Amino acid sequence: MTPLEQFRQAGLTEKQMECLSMYVFDGLRQPEIAERLGVSQQAVSRLISKAQEKLAKVGLRAKKLELDEPVRTVPTDPHVLDQLGPSDVRAEW
Repeated sequence: MTPLEQFRQAGLTEKQMECLSMYVFDGLRQPEIAERLGVSQQAVSRLISKAQEKLAKVGLRAKKLELDEPVRTVPTDPHVLDQLGPSDVRAEW
């Protein structure tokens, strides 16, 4: 079952799903989400909190992903890729 299907099964509203997805999967902070959606940061905080409560009631957890390092992307130009060393390239395929 996909996260979106799990969110729907837990009874999340569209706004709750949108905020929680940006927070958990996109790694955005609450002020960034508020700016993108044109709502207050308090509204985003309430939406995320209520979404997490609904998920908890059905035995699911949604926690913000934390990265050790910021994600760095590079163009897929073969000349650039040829100059990257092993420590520069980490990916899941």
